[in-house]
Amino acid sequence: MTVLVGYAKNHGSTWGIPEEIGDQLAKAGFRASVQPLSEVHAVNLYEAVVLGVALGHEEWLSTATRFLDWHASQLSGMPLWLFSESTDSRSGSILGPLGPRVRSVDTGDRIFAPTPHSLQLRGQHHFECAAKPSQWQQMGELFLKLCGGTVFDSRDFRDVDDWSRSIARELQTLDRARERRRLRLVPRVR
Repeated sequence: MTVLVGYAKNHGSTWGIPEEIGDQLAKAGFRASVQPLSEVHAVNLYEAVVLGVALGHEEWLSTATRFLDWHASQLSGMPLWLFSESTDSRSGSILGPLGPRVRSVDTGDRIFAPTPHSLQLRGQHHFECAAKPSQWQQMGELFLKLCGGTVFDSRDFRDVDDWSRSIARELQTLDRARERRRLRLVPRVR
């Protein structure tokens, strides 16, 4: 079974997580293709999709929502998982102690993609990602320092691996069921 692990990135903040998901799926025996969504032109080449996006301004990047809309008919009959990543989560904020004051709204729902109704999601997950110093221009670095924030890497690869292995288990179950159906349709040779 071939699985697309596609991702939409914002300033390179998705680095590492899609690759780790692809590695875990490959270890489970699947052919995983890890690609930026901008390079994916046909979804029908895959039998399952794991789609990830870095959140920009607490929303899914338009690249990802356009991808879901554009490929909705192909994705509708396919196992689909979504994940999001941001440097700002319930367990910490890149803005440090001022983070909760700057973000006055609870953004818990932002991790869920605005998906077309025809899609049957198997699961969704949110990961914290890393903020690299190279992502910040001088004014951004100054703002960050004034807020008491720091550039940090809060990625939890155990969480990524656990979620990836749960996807692999579900895909293995789907693969076995598909094979059983195929064998029932093949006439027995006597």
